[in-house]
Amino acid sequence: MRKLVLSAISNWKAKNEGADENGLIVKTIMVDGARVIKRMRPAPQGRGYRVRKRSNHVTVIVDAGGETKAAKKRVAKQESKTTNAK
Repeated sequence: MRKLVLSAISNWKAKNEGADENGLIVKTIMVDGARVIKRMRPAPQGRGYRVRKRSNHVTVIVDAGGETKAAKKRVAKQESKTTNAK
């Protein structure tokens, strides 16, 4: 997992040149199923057991640690309420 997160940070740096990386946070980590490779394993009496070699896709989303959109909207609403009250 460490290698995966370091790769995500490196990709973020490549897209956001000149941005400060100290405030980065891991926003989302998702693990989804991928293809299954089917192989045969020898079994008694000339039969074969099926072996499923599973793999997966791991998605890591990193983002700058600033305020979230919802927090920004709440601040904007509070400011608009106070300006209307004057």
